[in-house]
Amino acid sequence: SSSAPRMDLFTELFSAIKTDPELISPDQALPGRQQKMPGIEGTRHFVLGNDLKEVPEGHKVAVFANGCFWGSEKGIWRLPGDGIYSTAVGYC
Repeated sequence: SSSAPRMDLFTELFSAIKTDPELISPDQALPGRQQKMPGIEGTRHFVLGNDLKEVPEGHKVAVFANGCFWGSEKGIWRLPGDGIYSTAVGYC
């Protein structure tokens, strides 16, 4: 059938992907910033109005690496409950 060659290509392209993902070691990770992002002081979230640097008592910070900044942020806004205080996207 006409779909057989495409499936073979798909299988070949993705056969190298591990089925059990694992974190890289800290010595292999890209280095983070040594200083705060310039201009972040006093900046408020455009939609929520929250201070971007503030982490209220009882909240924790979570950092995710994603491809699409805005799609990821919008997805987080859709999570149920009131546990998300603020979101920020961009290059670390």
